[in-house]
Amino acid sequence: MLDDVFHTKHISLQEYIDQQDQAWRREHQFHEVEIAFAHEAAKFAEWRKYYFGLLEKDSRKDAVYMKFLISDHEMMARWLLQFGNHARVIESSSLQERMRALASELYQHYQ
Repeated sequence: MLDDVFHTKHISLQEYIDQQDQAWRREHQFHEVEIAFAHEAAKFAEWRKYYFGLLEKDSRKDAVYMKFLISDHEMMARWLLQFGNHARVIESSSLQERMRALASELYQHYQ
């Protein structure tokens, strides 16, 4: 055992994106979305929050609010589908629309 202590500072996702060149940023169009997870479902969202680009998290009385920076609405929508009515898209009308379309497809599939 050594007495050496290593202090590392990890940059945020936003800082990383800001460091990338213009061509990379044009290729990866990022959008900020906000999702409210019911408390009983938030523990499951915790497992993948960094994979989906978590920017910030705010635990409130009614739900756990998470903001993400995403480049793929389809992937996010399909991930959120597993939460059913325990996740609600707060910000991103295009993600809300995709969620409605997927839910409708699923409903039709099981008719």
